[in-house]
Amino acid sequence: MAFGRKKYWMDKELCSIQISELNKAQKLAKHLIRENVDKEPAWENGLMDLLCEYYMHTKQMMKYLVEILLSEPEYNKDTKKEEYLISADQGAYLKSQAMLLKVVDHELHHSHSISFVVH
Repeated sequence: MAFGRKKYWMDKELCSIQISELNKAQKLAKHLIRENVDKEPAWENGLMDLLCEYYMHTKQMMKYLVEILLSEPEYNKDTKKEEYLISADQGAYLKSQAMLLKVVDHELHHSHSISFVVH
């Protein structure tokens, strides 16, 4: 590890759980897209734009987490278990994707009474 470069630990189980939850949200978004694709009001009121955006962000985040999951875990002396070591850039990317999902979910909730998380 180069001097001055921050690294963060990511729990293996947490990574798997996040992938599973994202997969569920992605399937629901895909279902809602299919249900509304031929409905003109869904396009006019922005519902389809938000559903497609949500689907895209879940897909990107899941792809990124799968890449981490497929990497070789390392032994974390502090937790005394194997975890994934991710860079500060990877951590920032995951945080930004999570924030984008929150923003889109918030807009879906307030504009269309659809939410992928419990409020």
